[in-house]
Amino acid sequence: MQFDDFMTVIIGFVILLFILTQYQGYSSSESVWGAFAVVIGGIILVLVLVFSIFVGAIVGALALGAIGVIGILGLLWLVINSLRGFSAQDALVFVVFLIFILLLV
Repeated sequence: MQFDDFMTVIIGFVILLFILTQYQGYSSSESVWGAFAVVIGGIILVLVLVFSIFVGAIVGALALGAIGVIGILGLLWLVINSLRGFSAQDALVFVVFLIFILLLV
């Protein structure tokens, strides 16, 4: 597993944690499902990181694909949430997600 792959996994995990902490203030059930999805995504990222280190580059490549899917789903969830009001905080997370997805390409 290359260093940039490792950093991408770490960055993805940090972004997921960031979104979880930023959006737990919403009172609707939507945020509960969103937070749940982020936690599950975080767990998947940790498992992916462990498997990538111990199993090798092929699994690492598959793992990055999975992280990309998680990132895109997170971005879609963010856009849906933002339809009710796009704040500066939403914009920041949106930009971070775009950077993250560009790292994967």
